[in-house]
Amino acid sequence: MGKARLILNLMLTICGVASGCSTESAVQPNTMGAGAGTGSLTAGMTGAMVTAGTTGTSVAGTTGTAGAGAGTGVAGGEAVDAGTLVLPDASEPLVCMPGPTQGNTVLLIGDSYVDINAKAFGTELQRLAKAAGALGASDKYSDRSVSGTQLVGGLLQPSIPGQYMAENNSDGHVKTVVMDGGGNDVLLGDRNCITVEAPPASQHCVDTVAGTIAAAKTLMAQMATDGVEHVIYFFYPHLPGGGLGGTKALEDASVDYAIPLVQAACADAPLDCVFVDTRGLFGEAVADFQDGIHPTVPNIQKISAKVWDVMTQACIAQ
Repeated sequence: MGKARLILNLMLTICGVASGCSTESAVQPNTMGAGAGTGSLTAGMTGAMVTAGTTGTSVAGTTGTAGAGAGTGVAGGEAVDAGTLVLPDASEPLVCMPGPTQGNTVLLIGDSYVDINAKAFGTELQRLAKAAGALGASDKYSDRSVSGTQLVGGLLQPSIPGQYMAENNSDGHVKTVVMDGGGNDVLLGDRNCITVEAPPASQHCVDTVAGTIAAAKTLMAQMATDGVEHVIYFFYPHLPGGGLGGTKALEDASVDYAIPLVQAACADAPLDCVFVDTRGLFGEAVADFQDGIHPTVPNIQKISAKVWDVMTQACIAQ
């Protein structure tokens, strides 16, 4: 799905008010008036004029006026060189053009937050995409997530970077990657962070988080080289405490320490990276989680909905 900005002035300039769009490709200079002005587009009963440099070009009018000079308008519309236009700034809203995205251009990677419950996260994300007409009814995203995997090492393979490499994106077919990562690097790889002392008090935990962020940066650099355009990186909520022997205070402190660092890595990535904070999407009680670590399926679906909302707002895979 493409992007477009609402450029009403552009439409009025390219197509003459009286005679529609011309097949001419060049700008016709106005040489018949008393002078060529340098003013901006003026529309009204007397016609409209747009200028390039010191030469005025008039469209769809009888008499064009711009700046200090005036010239006789051309009957009918003329094509106008885009270089003469002042386009809207980036603050104007994006408008997504209709039409489905090809499923294999979107790749899901990560740990159990993506993989658990028969890939409930991706199933809900695709349901939302299909309901919006952004994914064909029989199409699907690629999902290579594996529960228990880490950004750095780990016993379970392929690691999160390995999942991306397994997709073999050397041809650049993947344009959007939706991912999480880093939780198991702490929960499994450095459990002292949730049982003894959290970062920044624990230098060992500081180093663990730094290692995972470095791995994420390297991964996103490779993605950019391969032609990936967008990454949506969602992170973990506050946990109820007790999962894998951790305490709530240390688990929350570890998440809160990591989030601004991951956000910064996302902002500095060599591609468009959108960070999604899932804290506060649902409760932090034991009943909101399956096992103290993984949200219930309805809460996983809330994460999917948040990710989809971000993708919709940014016109990603729409």
